[in-house]
Amino acid sequence: MGSRINSGRTRRWLRKRTGLGALVGLANRDRDRLLWQAHKQLRKNQLDNAAEIYRATLTFWPGDIGARLGLAACAQLSGDLATAERDYDELLHDDPQNPHALANRAEVRILTGQRDRAREDLAALAGLPHRKLRHAGLVNRLEALQKLAGETE
Repeated sequence: MGSRINSGRTRRWLRKRTGLGALVGLANRDRDRLLWQAHKQLRKNQLDNAAEIYRATLTFWPGDIGARLGLAACAQLSGDLATAERDYDELLHDDPQNPHALANRAEVRILTGQRDRAREDLAALAGLPHRKLRHAGLVNRLEALQKLAGETE
């Protein structure tokens, strides 16, 4: 029964977003539900909605890698590349082999003309086990970013 109550609370909050009090005491599976909803908003380019959900997630699960990655992606997609790079830097300090953060920071660095630093990120990304890149769906993206960074022809 507790699962249904928490699920309902999460759904109601996602619809109305009236304060964070409704989210107090949620379980980890509810965090995953929030992250999924934020990701869906991000994919629809609803960046403000996604960022709000990611920030709410971080309120109750401070340091959550998925929420931090999502907030950095929101900054990147909204064009705030300096904030995005800083957020990816901080995330990679705590999780140095995060393939999405490495790829995204490399992309930000390419966009800001920091090709040498982007190539460093791409080298670190290429050094990860292939199965990790394949699982993250980054094999083709790595190749595309390497071309943009001038690593391959």
